[in-house]
Amino acid sequence: MDRAKMVDVYGGALAPVLSEEDIPAQVADRRTRYVLCNLGVPSSFEDLISTNVCGLRPLRDSLVGLQLPVWAQRESILILGTFLESFLCLDGENGEVVALTPQMREEAVLIASHLETFSTINFKLTKKLQEGVKPTNRDELERTIRDVDAAALESSDMWARVVQYIVS
Repeated sequence: MDRAKMVDVYGGALAPVLSEEDIPAQVADRRTRYVLCNLGVPSSFEDLISTNVCGLRPLRDSLVGLQLPVWAQRESILILGTFLESFLCLDGENGEVVALTPQMREEAVLIASHLETFSTINFKLTKKLQEGVKPTNRDELERTIRDVDAAALESSDMWARVVQYIVS
């Protein structure tokens, strides 16, 4: 995956990159910083996923007054956007993309093992939709996700719900 391919599919504005100075200090993972500066993160996928890398800030500062699970209270858990009905978060320590579900589970729900694989999954699913033939093969779409990040697909039903939306 490279920036040119990302721009070809989304355009520069819909897969923004940040300058090094614009990346919050809580993003300590070097690979994540590289993705934010050089690759970009798709800003949306259908009506299911929405991101805003320009607004990365601690989740706990955005949801003041809510009793958050312990993991979500960490300074390194940054709000990235939404995934289905959940808050999409970036763990700045290791680059994982996780969800805070409406049930406020004590364990984070893994969406992607790293921000780079999250961007790659979105890219590959978008490319499939842009090919002009609506995918109807659930197994093919799940294989696309699994080939990039097997743990993401197997950790919860979140990606399976995205696949179901695509094929229905």
